[in-house]
Amino acid sequence: MPQPPLPPAMKRLLGRCVNVLVLVGCLALGVGFAWSGLPAAGLRGSHGTFTVEKCSVVFHRGNYSKNSSHSHSYSDHSCTGSFRADAGRAVDAQAAMTGLESGHHAGEELPAQRTTGHHVDLVNPVDAMKKFMGGFAFLLPAAFALFWLLTNFGRTSGSWRVLGETWRATRGTATRAAVVATAAVSVVGIVIVSPVVAFALPG
Repeated sequence: MPQPPLPPAMKRLLGRCVNVLVLVGCLALGVGFAWSGLPAAGLRGSHGTFTVEKCSVVFHRGNYSKNSSHSHSYSDHSCTGSFRADAGRAVDAQAAMTGLESGHHAGEELPAQRTTGHHVDLVNPVDAMKKFMGGFAFLLPAAFALFWLLTNFGRTSGSWRVLGETWRATRGTATRAAVVATAAVSVVGIVIVSPVVAFALPG
């Protein structure tokens, strides 16, 4: 038996809930990416030196794609050793560094940040920049979700065809300013802020 169609008011409420979830999700992912990049930039945790004792390859098994016979498995390197902070003489002899792109030989000293427990992160400005750029990139879909939430776009018949008309209708409004500002922060963050924070600020 076919289900009765939802009332228009319920459809609008569900649409707004979806938009809010997308907006919050994009912002949360953006903050998460940026936060994870701070140790690699040397801006979060205790700075020091990680001395490698032993490294090993770690294989991560992925699921098979429905459209391909190849799996999405990948591998990285994990190293154990000791960490000495720049401030103080304390040495953590059980320090560990994971997710490395390549292995390192015993006795090699690496710049590192200790954040929690025995875990330390490699100070890697390039990796930090990528994570910062990823964080700012999530502001672009957030800007679109904000536009969708604050206008009638998506809640009318043929909404994709009236995108330009809906956008023009926001001229001179707070909605236009908020969407443009969010998108501008994303672009400036990707192009300027990310490399500056990753390379120029540390040290």
